[in-house]
Amino acid sequence: MLLCIKRWGAPMDSHPHPRLVVFSTLFPSVLEPLKGCFVYQRVHRLFNSEGVVVVSPQPWFPLQGLLGKLYGHSRTMNPYEDRFGVLTVYRPRFFSFPVVGKWLDPLFIALASYRTVKELAEGNSKVVLDAHFAFPDGVAAAYLQRWLHLHMVVTLRGTEIKHARYLSRRRLMRKALEEADAVVGVSNALLTAMEKLGFRLKRAERVGNGVDIQQFFPQIDADYRSTLGFNERDRLMITVGGLVPRKGQHIVIRLLPELLEEFPTLHYLLVGGASGEGDYRQQLEQLATELGVADHVHFLGTYTPDELRPCLSSADLFVLPTSNEGWANVILESMACGTPVVATNVGGNAEVISDPVAGMVVDYSPEAIAKGIREGLRSDWDRPAIVAYAQHNSWDTRVARLESLYDEIFSTDPEVGRCA
Repeated sequence: MLLCIKRWGAPMDSHPHPRLVVFSTLFPSVLEPLKGCFVYQRVHRLFNSEGVVVVSPQPWFPLQGLLGKLYGHSRTMNPYEDRFGVLTVYRPRFFSFPVVGKWLDPLFIALASYRTVKELAEGNSKVVLDAHFAFPDGVAAAYLQRWLHLHMVVTLRGTEIKHARYLSRRRLMRKALEEADAVVGVSNALLTAMEKLGFRLKRAERVGNGVDIQQFFPQIDADYRSTLGFNERDRLMITVGGLVPRKGQHIVIRLLPELLEEFPTLHYLLVGGASGEGDYRQQLEQLATELGVADHVHFLGTYTPDELRPCLSSADLFVLPTSNEGWANVILESMACGTPVVATNVGGNAEVISDPVAGMVVDYSPEAIAKGIREGLRSDWDRPAIVAYAQHNSWDTRVARLESLYDEIFSTDPEVGRCA
């Protein structure tokens, strides 16, 4: 009985007394260490992790195991309480309909998380709920903010534009963001886009993601290319990201026949796999076969940071032909390894690549992407300068700005300025 209660989100027997409760359905675990790793990379640095805990609600539906077998996509269920890295993580389960009824997710998330958050905030009215993504997490956090009279900060990460296309979700997001003590956007482009959609933000701050320069740095291994089956004469172009249409790998594959005319030893490496947006690998493999370039397209699967570092370091060019981004961490990770970047001018990409010494931004079109790749492969890049550029974008300055923001909010009454 005790196991059942703990599993479903009853109060903890003992718990820390935090100041910052990170609230995100996307957060890594031992079973899924890469899921939402960019959220962990930011929050575990705040206040040296002191007074910081995580609530990461996980979706649940009756017979979901059977549905996963039928549709080939199962949900990984983590224990109610665990640790990831230096942080304690609570994972209450919330009822979630598969595919349909997504506008109900925030309410179910809030109801499932209520007892956990209430216990964490007990005796401290100045706890800040630090929600990541406006939907469903920010909307759910707004319910908890009203019920428990807490502070709330919401970080926008780029998915909000997609959710705003749905009227019901847009209304929920608008109310949540208007009630937030502050809204953090990972790029100015994202904050501007939200304002154009009619969102009135009481306080908006732009704080981009940083790069972990202890994890990503040039790692030149003379034998690494040979382990992948390449030699020094081969030109390696790489994209890192989920194998989904939004990331644009299909665009680069379609460009390969003409690129190979100028660069006959060019190979395209794809690091990544299925994500919450789907799994497009089979379609990409079929496209490469149909175009006769299958021998030049290589699916490497999902890599850990330690596996990714030598791969990025060995590449001649990193390409991100995406149709939508908030702030692509992998751009800075590539630069930190000394590899130049060609990325489409969407979301915050132009803010990440603000100096031509490190890469170039091109229009989102096959013609512009092809031109950028050609120029990138022809150019004689200054790799130490690229690394220096990335190092100027480490987490240190980002964390200092965020801690200043939270300290200011900690010092105020959570009822002051709250929307009715």
